Amino acid sequence: MYTGLTHTHVLMSALFLFALLLKSVFLFSGNDEMLERFKRKFKIPEIVVDSLMLLTGIYLAFNSGWTTHGSWFWIKLAAFIAAVPMSIIAFRKKQKALALLSLLLLLYAYGISETKSPVFNKKAALVSSDTPAVADGDNLVEAGAAIFHLDCAHCHGNDGRGGKSGSPNLRESKLTKEEVTARIRKGKNAMPGYERYLDEKQIEALAAYISSLQAQ
Repeated sequence: MYTGLTHTHVLMSALFLFALLLKSVFLFSGNDEMLERFKRKFKIPEIVVDSLMLLTGIYLAFNSGWTTHGSWFWIKLAAFIAAVPMSIIAFRKKQKALALLSLLLLLYAYGISETKSPVFNKKAALVSSDTPAVADGDNLVEAGAAIFHLDCAHCHGNDGRGGKSGSPNLRESKLTKEEVTARIRKGKNAMPGYERYLDEKQIEALAAYISSLQAQ
């Protein structure tokens, strides 16, 4: 359900931005007739899109482990809350500067949502600066536990039982260690891939720890 609603939210957000961009083109080009025609013709579809975007966004906010992982969500929310009434006023009163500002704020909010970072630094959002390196001879399960609790527990829970962002109960997982490793590298559904952000030793240690949870 979480994955399906995530896809719905992304689609509604894209349609919302597309409509805003199109209206901005009409406004900036001085084509008031097309702007008014668009607003009349697509009034109901816009209400549907806006409502679905809002409802799915509320659900995802309450069921995502990412919203408590850093300050990005609240910055995104503030940008969105500021932009929406701003855009309504801009198109009602045909104020180009205000319309441009609202569009930039919404694009900024979208970028934050995609990277989970207010400065679009996805690596910093996914991997803590305290994430330890793993050396030859280290206990892989112990090293993996340290990485897990820093970078994975916000969704998977400290005990691996999941519940946030659609994450599964890792203690009930039937994946082999090789499949766990592949999942960490490439990601799936709401889980991002970590192959660009963790080195092979860190991924191996993380897979060893997650696999060890199945036996507990």
